[in-house]
Formats: sequence, C-alpha cells, structure tokens
Amino acid sequence: MTSIELKYLLKQYGLINASLTKITENEVVMSCLSSKDIIDDFKEQINDILFDFNPDISNIIISTRAKNEPYHVSKITLPDGSIFSGEVLDKDGVPIPEGFGKRKYKFGPRVDGFYSKGLQNGACYVNNHYSMILSNFKDGKPYGWGMSVDRHGSQFGVIMYDDYAISLNDHLSWIIILLEGKTNSKGGLITYFRNAGEILYGYREQDLNGNYITAKGAHFMKNGDVYFGTDCADLSKTGVFVKYKHEGYIEIGEYKNGVLKIPFTLQELLNYYWPNFYSENSIRIKYRSLKQKLLNLEIDTEKKYF
Repeated sequence: MTSIELKYLLKQYGLINASLTKITENEVVMSCLSSKDIIDDFKEQINDILFDFNPDISNIIISTRAKNEPYHVSKITLPDGSIFSGEVLDKDGVPIPEGFGKRKYKFGPRVDGFYSKGLQNGACYVNNHYSMILSNFKDGKPYGWGMSVDRHGSQFGVIMYDDYAISLNDHLSWIIILLEGKTNSKGGLITYFRNAGEILYGYREQDLNGNYITAKGAHFMKNGDVYFGTDCADLSKTGVFVKYKHEGYIEIGEYKNGVLKIPFTLQELLNYYWPNFYSENSIRIKYRSLKQKLLNLEIDTEKKYF
C-alpha cells in the first residue's frame, strides 16, 4: 500500500486533513492518536488499513488501547521459537496469540488460523511442505470436521487429535468436481477471511468488472462449522450447501445467512449444481469415477458423528 492509498482510506474516516498531498509515518501516528473516538468507532477497519501499510505503525496505535485488547504484531518470536504475525494479547508482558494469525515453526509446519490463549482454537490451516490439513482445532489439536491433502490423495472426516476417527472421503467427491479438479497440497487454494471467521479451500469467481460474485469450495468456519458449496459474494453462507455442523450433525439444503431454510436431499443438491446430474452425460468423462461414488453416497442427517 502506498502513502497516497493510505491517505485516501484514512480521509474516509476523517483521520487526516484533505489538503495533505502526502503523509509521513509520524503524521499517521499523530493523526490517529489525536482521534481516539474515531479509532474506537472504526478500530477494526482502521487497524487493518494501518497494518497493511506498516505493521509497526499499527503496533504504536494499538499500544494506546487498554491492555486487555488484542493488537497486531508482525513476525515476532514467541517463547517456543516460532515466528508469529497476527493478533496477540499481552499476558505478564508476553504476547500471546489471540485471534487470527500466521505461525511458522522453525523445524515444523506453518499454522495459520484462529487462536485463543496461545493455542489454535477454531479453523486452522497447517502446511507441512508436501501435505496440508484444514480442520477445526481445539486447544492446539485438530478436533472435529477436517480434511487433508498430500501426494497420495485427499481425505475428509472427523479428526480427533491428529487421526481420523471417522473417514468420509467420498464426501469430497462433489467438491473436487465443483472445483474442477483444482486440488493440491501446497496451499494454492487457501484464502483467509479473518473478519468473516472463515478459511476457504477453493476459489472466488469474479465478473467481467473484477467484482467478486461467488466463493466456491469447502468453507471452514471459526466456530467449527464446515460448508461445502458455493457461497455468495458477501460470504454470508447464503446458498445451497452440505453443512457439517460443529455439534456433529450434517445438514443439506438452502441457507440464508447460515440458517437452513429449505432442506434438500443429496440428490436434490446434486441436481441443483449439475442439472440432470443422474443422466448419462451430465459430468465430464474425467470425473465419471467421482460421479459413481456420489451415486452410491448416502448422508445420514439424523446421525451424530461426534
């Protein structure tokens, strides 16, 4: 982000004088410190803007807040030696991850996602070079709905502390078709939406003007829910999904703002995404084996999986 772009964004919040032709880092700090009421009203939006411009400025601004509020840091070394960028909370003078962040272990994986009290809690993405895990976490360990991809293939199911307690691999079949085979283990399909509390395994579609219109794939939410399907542009979970609920159940249907409005059968969902799914030529030949798995798939919406 350039200083001109920063000026334009901060003008929208009334933080700087419109007559300024350029803005220095010191001017940013002084303008924000003298506008505490505005900072309080729009602190999340403004902090994101400042963090994109220069994380050190963001840290100065946020340090003026109450000590019990999370603030942004960039590439700090935590007590265990890992490098962390994201939101932290001071505890006895030591920054502890609290909120969304990205963490790289010296001799281990990268772990990006939602933290609480220094541990992964909520949706997290683990990249270990040639393999990945995207799962809900509880107290630092995978717990709940999760998926993994490595050079041998993809898995999905219920993960309990580093292992699959229940394997539901065939459930991934229609997501692979939906993403047109765009699956890999190196994170190319991972997008973070911190404010929405989501990590997306998939991609966003744009119209001819470059505006986002959909987000399709597997949507892992901060609260442990997972949605398979195509979401609308505002990420409100409005659309037709298979929803893997954090309580352990599975739902299928049409949703508005994450609330089930019209229950679907699996057959109705597949016909929604691919009209006449059960006809012979509804799916490209390369996905015929996946289609066969879906034809044999049954989803028990009454069962509690964990």
